[in-house]
Amino acid sequence: MKQKKIFIVHNCCDRGQLSYLRIKKYFELNGCRIVGSPRKADHLVFNSCSFKDSKEKECFAMIERLKTYNKD
Repeated sequence: MKQKKIFIVHNCCDRGQLSYLRIKKYFELNGCRIVGSPRKADHLVFNSCSFKDSKEKECFAMIERLKTYNKD
């Protein structure tokens, strides 16, 4: 079975860093390889901050950029 490649990007406050690390560890423990580029990934994961309204536009812009890679 082919090892799934995961690209994780985050736009988090300090609290969100912990969530990001948990997500990353989850995928690693389940046999996935974390890659540094969305082009190399099979799946994209975006972790955002839900505590700061000021990040809303930035988060939606990041989602739009990630959609251009046409990945899961």
